[in-house]
Amino acid sequence: MHRSGVNMQKMLDLVKVVFNHSEGISLEECTQQYKVHLKVEKAQKKARSDVWTVSSAGSSDKKDTRVLGYWCFSPGLAMKELLVQGVRSLILTSGTLSPLTSFSSELQIEFPISYEGPHVIQKDQVFVGVVCKGCDNVPLNSSFSKSELCSYCASWDAGVLPLLLPHV
Repeated sequence: MHRSGVNMQKMLDLVKVVFNHSEGISLEECTQQYKVHLKVEKAQKKARSDVWTVSSAGSSDKKDTRVLGYWCFSPGLAMKELLVQGVRSLILTSGTLSPLTSFSSELQIEFPISYEGPHVIQKDQVFVGVVCKGCDNVPLNSSFSKSELCSYCASWDAGVLPLLLPHV
């Protein structure tokens, strides 16, 4: 397939994902719960060139990649899709699903059979605190835009992780 054919196929695949919704799930519901996100990822190794890549400044070998995301912000919508597809059994396990009533409400499905075990963490095993800066005075702002900065990661690794994992 020629390069333009490959790109058209990618676009067709995207359109199928965006507009493919099952019976019982309205298009309005989809448009309210899905958001489009575009991000440029820095090149790490030599990348194949196509319409989704752009040249990095200073390097003709490496290409930054444009990543187009179509994110669903409703776990209930995904669960409805599973039910429409005929899923009859679903096993969810985690240490953080309690209380199940709010979790069930968020997923917009009922759990006819469920089990919540007792807490296994004792009160003396819990530490609650606020850490605003690392030991190097770098603000620990965990917002999406700052969480990948090298200074943030280094400050977190050097100052916060030893507090959380003192025996490692």
